[in-house]
This record gives sequence, C-alpha cells and structure tokens, in this order.
Amino acid sequence: MTCRRVLYTSYPRFGLDDGGLQRQVQETAKAISRKGVEVAWLDPWRNQLGEVDLLHVYSLDGSCLSHVQHASATGIPVVVSPVFNAMQGSWRWHRLRAVAAGRIPGAYTDLVRAREILACAKLVVCLNEPEAELIQKVFRVDYARIRIVPNGIDSRFSAASPQLFRDKYNLRPSDGFVLNVGRITNIKNQLMLIESARTGDIPLIIIGAPSPGQERYWKRCQDALGPNTRMLDPIDYDDPMLPSAYAAAAVFALPSRSEVMPLVLDEAASGGCTLVVSSNVPLRSEYLGNVFRVDSASVNGWSRALRSALEQSRQTGNRIPPVVYSWDRVGSDILRVYSEAES
Repeated sequence: MTCRRVLYTSYPRFGLDDGGLQRQVQETAKAISRKGVEVAWLDPWRNQLGEVDLLHVYSLDGSCLSHVQHASATGIPVVVSPVFNAMQGSWRWHRLRAVAAGRIPGAYTDLVRAREILACAKLVVCLNEPEAELIQKVFRVDYARIRIVPNGIDSRFSAASPQLFRDKYNLRPSDGFVLNVGRITNIKNQLMLIESARTGDIPLIIIGAPSPGQERYWKRCQDALGPNTRMLDPIDYDDPMLPSAYAAAAVFALPSRSEVMPLVLDEAASGGCTLVVSSNVPLRSEYLGNVFRVDSASVNGWSRALRSALEQSRQTGNRIPPVVYSWDRVGSDILRVYSEAES
C-alpha cells in the first residue's frame, strides 16, 4: 500500500496554542504535502476515517481515543506521536499511577486512555531517546514499535544577520546578552531566570507573552526585572526579526521545568548561540559539547552558568552551528514510518 491521504488529529485545544507542538505538526504536514501526500485535518462533526489511508495522532490526550479505536477496528493504520514528558514526578510515579488505575474498578484516568491509544498504534514516533525511554517505562511499549524522528529546523535560522535586531533595539556587536524565547509560564520558569540574571548583573532579553491563565506569573516576572533585563512582545515565527534575535544573542537560556524536545534549542543553536539549559530538558547528542546544564531551581547556579557561557562566547566568537534536521528530511522519515505502518 502507498499512503496518499492521512488524517491528522490532536487534542481539542490544539488551535488555542502557538507553541512547539503546533509548529511540529504544521511543518510536518507541509513537508509530506510537498512529497505528494495529502493531509486532512480532523473535522469532529463528521467521520473522515473512510476517506483516508492512515491516522496520525499527535497527542496521548484521552479525547483522541475514540478515533484511534475506530480506526484500529476498521483496519486503518494508526501512527502516534506521543509528545509525552513527565512534568510532575519520575517515570516510576507515572508507571505506578498507570498500573494502579488499570487495576482499580471504575478508575479511568488519562494514563489509562494513553495506554490504550498506544496499544492501538502500529508505530509510535518519538522525538528523541529520552521520550522513547519514558514511553517504554511508563506504558511498557515494545521498543520494536518505536521510531525516532526529531523535529526539523528552517534554514533561515542559520543564515540570519544580527543587524535587524540590533538596529531595532539599539544594540552594539559588543553587547553580549542572554536570550530567552517562549510563552511566559511557570513551567517555562522565566522568573527564576530573571532572578538569576539580576543576581549576576547579566544582560537578559526575554521575548514572549503569557499563556492564558499565566497573567499573574507574567506580572511577577515584570516586577522582578532588573536594570539589565528587558521583556519584549512575541515575534511572529515567520518574521525575519526572530532569527535575527538568535543571531544577535551570545547565549540562549532555557530554564524550563519540563520539555519534550523544544524547537527553540535548534533555532538558537543554528543561530550560533551558546546554550544554557535546565537539566530537566532532554538534549540531542549533537549539543553535548556546547551546552551548560543547570538545575532548574538553582538561582545561583544559573547566574554562574550564564556568566560562564557569556565568557565562553566572548572567547570563541561565533561557533559552528550543529547539524540539524531539515523539515524536508523529517517529511521523508515520516513517510517511511507511514509506509511501514501500512505494510
């Protein structure tokens, strides 16, 4: 069989966000469309499963279970991208919850639904080995059904000039600064980053807006700003100002309490930034020689690491960006997964 039309679905609130998952799904859809495979987007008001060759689910949210079960029961191959991480507690805690829920009469939790979604999947596509390991340990998924396909990166992030960003914000080439880009939220941990920069008198620029419900956290961040810290409004993904910001920065900081495989690391690394990353965040192996790892709760640890990263950047200048996946390569890998799932 050859997949000509695939149905894409995710959790119902998908369109309310504009983060890494949304970018992953949209860019993957574009990539496989360029290779001749049509993407149909789920319409909850009608049954589209009879019109497609395969169902690709980007989530383990329980709301996806009915479509997964119906597709599996009618012989339509299911591919699942879990985008799963352990935001609270270790994998052992999540495994314990999943086992307990499966044995207690009447208990039906999101972890049980997630396990059933994975059980129906022909293949499971993880972004990296840490996610694959987590899926194995928590849900006992056979590694033979897991494929690793990382996110891609647009080539414009490695070809950008810093001048556009410097001109707009009156920055000199000698003004080495730390950059953070993302939604302002407690999980992203920008308040700790601000406190660390203020403690070490480190120049910091944060680009982003609060997630819904995180306005009080955003206000706390605003109130904590030091004289050398700025918070800027979000920059649209397609705006050339965004890659220029990465190119202008000396260091990119990601202090998140939890992530799966953040695209901003690829974007920042492609722009030549030295990376300072929370120890909670999984990294691709290509980064290991160019990254400072710090506990997400250590203000002093982050202050020292940011200072060291800025110093390293001054000494080494623009480093060679890592080799990253293109979205075209991601599309090719995903189509191979589809072909395998159909066989």
